[in-house]
Amino acid sequence: MVVPEQILAYNRANRAVAILRNHQQSVLQDISESMDNLKSKNNAKVAQINKMEKEVKTEIESGKQCKSVMFQIEQIYNKSQRDKFKWAIEIAGPDYVF
Repeated sequence: MVVPEQILAYNRANRAVAILRNHQQSVLQDISESMDNLKSKNNAKVAQINKMEKEVKTEIESGKQCKSVMFQIEQIYNKSQRDKFKWAIEIAGPDYVF
């Protein structure tokens, strides 16, 4: 090979390596961004689950109190709340223990 051909081959190889390295770096950045997004979504879901668990426990306790004191549950909760937590009201008997 002549010197100009060697220089051309070197430059082409160097360019190919640079393209490959830049691609790999961008992929790694995309992966880290994706992982951050997934972690934040997961944290939001965990917080939502904890909130719902507290709501359910509150509804079960309230249903238990209404049954033990002999209140009519219709006096305490509106129709949409009764429909939403119907199963919790049915579970909570006067002798229900958490």
